[in-house]
Amino acid sequence: MVIFRWLQKRQDKKQHALLSFLAHRGEVTGLDMVNGCNGLFKRGVVYEYLFRMHKLGYVHSQKRPLASRWNFVPPLSVHHFSLTQKGRERLTQLGEPLSTYR
Repeated sequence: MVIFRWLQKRQDKKQHALLSFLAHRGEVTGLDMVNGCNGLFKRGVVYEYLFRMHKLGYVHSQKRPLASRWNFVPPLSVHHFSLTQKGRERLTQLGEPLSTYR
């Protein structure tokens, strides 16, 4: 039971950081969050949290094509994330938005 509480607090802290970042910056990519959250997330991990929060309805995810400079490269796409109303409500439950970002 103690381990579950510890994990929940840790997840809430990361969720709070991501929701605060989205509230502060608006629509961003996962890489923007990795670079802007002062080392709290690594590249692969941030997407796990974002897609989990997308399933909960806290963030909106939209896939957009990435412009390519070369014709022989197949078109790539990038996920852009933004905060939903439910995400804003969750952020108020977690407390004041954090503001320690680059």
